[in-house]
Amino acid sequence: MKTYNLKFKIAFGLALFLLPASCFLFFRASAQTAPQFLVSWRAENYVPSFYQGKIFPGASSPIEAGFDLIDANKIVNLSKNQISWSSNGTPLQSGIGLKTVRFNSKNTGQSVRIIVSDYKRNDLDYVFEIPVFRPELALDIPSSDNRVGLGQITIKALPYFFNAANKLGLAFNWSYNGQPVPGTSENPSALTLTLKSEGAPKNADILISAVVQNIFNPLEIASRIINLSVTGL
Repeated sequence: MKTYNLKFKIAFGLALFLLPASCFLFFRASAQTAPQFLVSWRAENYVPSFYQGKIFPGASSPIEAGFDLIDANKIVNLSKNQISWSSNGTPLQSGIGLKTVRFNSKNTGQSVRIIVSDYKRNDLDYVFEIPVFRPELALDIPSSDNRVGLGQITIKALPYFFNAANKLGLAFNWSYNGQPVPGTSENPSALTLTLKSEGAPKNADILISAVVQNIFNPLEIASRIINLSVTGL
């Protein structure tokens, strides 16, 4: 099986290279302070179930962020400290012991700021960045070299980073050599074709196009086109 994916390889590689959702980022609170912020965040975007990389937000994606403060190799109890959160200069939320917040991402990424008040008579200030990714689409085809033979083939659309809870919030549109064709009734994200010979066996190219769109946000859209070489068509 081969996932045919052009520019998405860059985003996918970056996602795998960066920290996965189960990892954290270590940063010093400042050059003058010993405590460290241990920060994590995750976007609640749709990705295929097998994806193991960081899930990046799109515009207006729900995000949950949290942190711990490490001092002398121990997690600090901040249950009595005032903690303030802001994003791109706009207050998000503040409260006593507030180590986690939920918010929606901005269109062009955001700079999130945490302030821990009166920790050992000092205010600790830390800023981290959350990037915004456009939705992407990869196509999974039953070939390692874009060559297929006669018979039945199934091509799967694999959407990434859409602001949707699951595939039910996404619309899938397929075309074969420029003509619209439906996906499978059981699974609209898959296209099944039966390739038959119409005369003397020959090699021919076919063009498969897929477009995925967020049902609730038409501006969230991604597409992919592949060219398959068919033997004996």
